[in-house]
Amino acid sequence: MLKPVCICSSTGIRSARRRSVAAMLMLAPVGICAEQPLLVNGGFEAVRQAAPGPDGLVNLWKLGDPAEVPQYWQLNTSYPGQLVLDTDGPHSGDRFGRLTANGKTSAHLYQLCEGLAAGEWYRVSLWVRGGPVIAHFYEYYKEAPIGGQRVLQGSSKGNEWRQLSGYYHPGGNGYLRSALAVYVDAGHSADVDDVVLEPLGVLSAAAEGADLTYENDVVQLTLTGNGMLKRLRRKGAEEDYAARTAPFPVFSAVRDGVTTPVRSVSQEGEALALQFLDPDVKASLRILPRRHHFLIEVLSMQPADVDELTVDFPVKRLKEVAGAFNATYDDQFGACLFGTTANTRNLGTDRGSDVRSLRGSCYRAHGIVGAKFALVAAPFDQFKAAIMEAERENGVPCPLLDGKWARESEPVRR
Repeated sequence: MLKPVCICSSTGIRSARRRSVAAMLMLAPVGICAEQPLLVNGGFEAVRQAAPGPDGLVNLWKLGDPAEVPQYWQLNTSYPGQLVLDTDGPHSGDRFGRLTANGKTSAHLYQLCEGLAAGEWYRVSLWVRGGPVIAHFYEYYKEAPIGGQRVLQGSSKGNEWRQLSGYYHPGGNGYLRSALAVYVDAGHSADVDDVVLEPLGVLSAAAEGADLTYENDVVQLTLTGNGMLKRLRRKGAEEDYAARTAPFPVFSAVRDGVTTPVRSVSQEGEALALQFLDPDVKASLRILPRRHHFLIEVLSMQPADVDELTVDFPVKRLKEVAGAFNATYDDQFGACLFGTTANTRNLGTDRGSDVRSLRGSCYRAHGIVGAKFALVAAPFDQFKAAIMEAERENGVPCPLLDGKWARESEPVRR
């Protein structure tokens, strides 16, 4: 668990460590106001002087000579290291920060970000020399423990500066605020400059695109133009099983260790064209309605260095959850997602108490193109038969024991 702690002088460390981490981060660094950007002093140009203690450290950190800390940024005393504000070849301006983790832990420099809104998208970018460097958001909630999201990581070649970028989507029950941490892992060092956090409005604009609706014999499935699950319901019924409040797109990709969500979804002939927030990342899929399921097939993935493609249908969490076949169901309805090819993996997970993500992924190491998934959704009295039908139609083993589906047969139950 990441434990950001805000300490601004070399005194009071022991007493601060006895305080609640969450309570400490309720306080913003002095000087931040609503009119300022989401992240201040990302180029480390404004500095404040620090006074090292008898051990030569400031809040357990070793600083340069003179001992300086960038304004608005905080040294994480739970993850201390070395920070030098240098002037030798910055990416821009007069300074850059050199982060080094010589100890047993990573070294975190962080800033509390005011003004982030749950459900919105943001772009994070920075310039790195050396590395690898990682950018990670600490997330604070009213009642839940501190969470987090890694949004980018990478290094440069040789002594040249390289820009890294990633995307951030805060949210969750009781979300309060976030802090952006820039860090290096133990044994590594990186020069960092020009850290930027900015709102990204493209998803809202893309949402105005045409909805895409698919129907089979029993259910209707609708995706929005920005790749969100809008509707999953039994034909002719009003009950909608899509978790409309979940801010998670159906498709996402991982490249260079950074997750990039889908930006837009559009129909091009028989294929579904996906454009991700990373402008270089694109994919095409095909969604084929079958009698009681939808078959999702990956037709192409660009560029070649995309490491992972994930399909994620956030639905209402029903009374029962079956991790073995990535399902949730009650006595009225059931839904599940499973891979039908060997290069897929089922990864269902809860997102809070009322949302179940029916997720599946495929990976570059095993081949992304050609991966197939079956989304099964049906009234409960047809649900188990629909799963068996989807397994058989797509070449997935569907064993029977004592004349019953193996998953509910007496030998398995025992």
